[in-house]
Amino acid sequence: MRKLNAEVQRILRLPDVRERILALNIEPQGTTPEQMSQLIAKEIDLWSGVAQANKITAD
Repeated sequence: MRKLNAEVQRILRLPDVRERILALNIEPQGTTPEQMSQLIAKEIDLWSGVAQANKITAD
């Protein structure tokens, strides 16, 4: 996982890749695998609560 993360970080720093991402109004940011896991867990908590509150199902 660390090797993959390092390669993604390297690619995000390439000028042409960064330019294309910025053109989409996205600020490229790299994170560690641990930070990404925490972000995903927070997003799951947030959106599962929204779905439950609005009775949204995956049917």
